[in-house]
Amino acid sequence: MPDGGFILGGVTSSVDVPGLSPPEDGTFPNGFVVRLDADGGIVWQAQPGSMGYDDARAVVGRPDGSALTAGRFLRSTMDCPELENGCPGAGVMLIPYDADGTAGPQKVLAGGGGDTRPFVALIQSGGVPTLVTRLMTDWFGGGAAGLVAPSYSGVFVWRLNSTSF
Repeated sequence: MPDGGFILGGVTSSVDVPGLSPPEDGTFPNGFVVRLDADGGIVWQAQPGSMGYDDARAVVGRPDGSALTAGRFLRSTMDCPELENGCPGAGVMLIPYDADGTAGPQKVLAGGGGDTRPFVALIQSGGVPTLVTRLMTDWFGGGAAGLVAPSYSGVFVWRLNSTSF
């Protein structure tokens, strides 16, 4: 991060994280993102996703102090207004965060077909974080490789083909 701090992502089953709400039924782990300053103090923390198994599998910091997280969801109850039938049972989620930890609009790539463990990674490409994902799903003929390039204007460009990595 520009101030010498760090941003970390993962998954937690903790129900006592200050400022965060645990799952209502307490059975599913949730994604967890924490921003630390250079001394290791907590700047902000968030739980991306919703009820169901969610994780923040990859996190990348941006030069302006904001961050982008990519992860997986399973049995989600996330609100997906961009999808006609709401969120599917599984897939990849992409959530940007402002420098103060405020979550921006989430984007989801539906996994369909029992895709409960997609591969997700974030890389830096020319200074722009790019999501690399591989889905094994019936919706894309059994396998799909995708690149997601989130621009600083908030536009997400999806590139998808029907072959695996």
